[in-house]
Amino acid sequence: MRQYLVLFMEKLNFPEEVKKSFLDINFLFEQNPNYYNEMNLITMKFYSDQGRLQTNEILEELNLLSQKVGIHSYKMHFLFYMYCSKLLLEKYKKSSISEEIFWNSMLDLRCKLFECYNIHSIWGTSAGSWFPRFYTMERFGLGRLQYEYATFAYDNYTRCGFTIHKGDKVYNVHIPSSGPLTRDERMNSYRKAFEFYKNELNGKPLVLVCNSWLLYPKNEMFFPKDSNIIDFMHDFEIIDSTEQDIFADAWRVFGKEFCEPIEKLSVDTSLQRVYVNWLKEGNKTGNGYGVMLFDGECIL
Repeated sequence: MRQYLVLFMEKLNFPEEVKKSFLDINFLFEQNPNYYNEMNLITMKFYSDQGRLQTNEILEELNLLSQKVGIHSYKMHFLFYMYCSKLLLEKYKKSSISEEIFWNSMLDLRCKLFECYNIHSIWGTSAGSWFPRFYTMERFGLGRLQYEYATFAYDNYTRCGFTIHKGDKVYNVHIPSSGPLTRDERMNSYRKAFEFYKNELNGKPLVLVCNSWLLYPKNEMFFPKDSNIIDFMHDFEIIDSTEQDIFADAWRVFGKEFCEPIEKLSVDTSLQRVYVNWLKEGNKTGNGYGVMLFDGECIL
């Protein structure tokens, strides 16, 4: 396992201190058969038919194991998902899905690793319940964005002669915190997604949906008009939105939980500055739900 962990962390360009930390923890497992066997049992349970439905139970078992080993639960959760990725890579190979897509999907662990450090000052993950759909091969990283199956929850939606009915299969888009959201990278990702799912489409466009703070309609009022976020918003037709009294996604912008006075929030980036100015004026934040049809080359 050590050799695989070295490969995994090098592929995803982990900091040296992170590599050393997790290799040291792995050494503890190698030296203690009880720890190692317990981790294997949890891994087998996770990969069982009902494993994804038992995520909270599995995380609790990992919490108990973390107490025995003497490490933080966030570190234990992260190590667990790295261990599980070795089996996932084998599943990709058996399913003839490219290794490139595997590593692109596992890039999400790196994103969550840095998010956890920025928020909690711990190298690990505080988002243990987020990962299972990667491991059941229901969510994939395809270029800059991630995609997974969903069902359309709204009444009939029609665009360019195509109608989506309530309950129809659509493809949900997630935006990992892996860098700028440029148009070139987005379009490249949409093309990859169309190619990946095209055998399921029966000649129809790829229907993408996204529910995100990035699609909040009032972003248009305070973001620069030439920003990547506004451009991303325009990829979708926003058909629903909600407002929030508390900025639930503040950690995505400021790297910490939103618990300090606005005046103390970081303003090191242009994104942080526009949000601080907006919030100082007493404005709310929110989410938007958007729909996009993509024909393999263009947004319809």
